[in-house]
Amino acid sequence: MSEPTLEQIILTLGYTQQWAEAGVIDETSVRSQFETYVLSDDKNGEHYRHCAFAGYLREKERLSDHEVQCLLALEDRGDDGVNLEVSRAIMILDSELLTDQQLADLAEHPAVAHSAARRLYLRHLVLRRLRRESMSSSLFEVIQGCDDEAVQRAALERDDLAREHVEWLALEGRNRRVRNIARQRLTRFRDG
Repeated sequence: MSEPTLEQIILTLGYTQQWAEAGVIDETSVRSQFETYVLSDDKNGEHYRHCAFAGYLREKERLSDHEVQCLLALEDRGDDGVNLEVSRAIMILDSELLTDQQLADLAEHPAVAHSAARRLYLRHLVLRRLRRESMSSSLFEVIQGCDDEAVQRAALERDDLAREHVEWLALEGRNRRVRNIARQRLTRFRDG
C-alpha cells in the first residue's frame, strides 16, 4: 500500500487548506497526527482538529485581528461530519488572547450567537468591566442580569461591593456556592 499524500491525510483528519493558511497546521504536525491516527483506536477526526487548534492557541501570546477572523472562518471537512466552529469560538474566548476591541467585535459573529458561546462571551465582557471599573449600581445590574457564577464570584472578591449587593447575592446568587460566599461576606459586614 502506498504512502498517503498530504492532501489525503488532511482530508482524512477533516482539515481544509484554510487550516494551513492560518498557521494552525503544517505538514509535519499533520503527518504526526496521522501516524497517531493510524495506530490509535480513535478515528474521530474532530479530536485531532480540536487538539491542533488548542495547541495553536497555547503557543500564542496574542492574536491579530486578521488571525481572529481566519480562526473563526476555519471549516471542518471530515467524514465525521462534526463542525467545531462553536467549540473554536469558545476556545478563543477562553484563551485570554483577545483585546477588548477584538472581544467587542465578536458580538455579532455567528459562532458567538450559539447559547454556550454567548454565555461565555457575556461572562468575559462583564469580567473585563469588573477589572476596569469601580463598582456602581449600573455595573451591579449587569452582574445580576448575566446570572453567571464566575462573574458573581469575581464581584464577591471586590472590596468596593456594597452591603446591599452582597445581600442580593446571598439571597439570589447563581448557586449555593455563590450564596454561601456572600453569606460569609455578610458576617464580615456585621462584625466589622
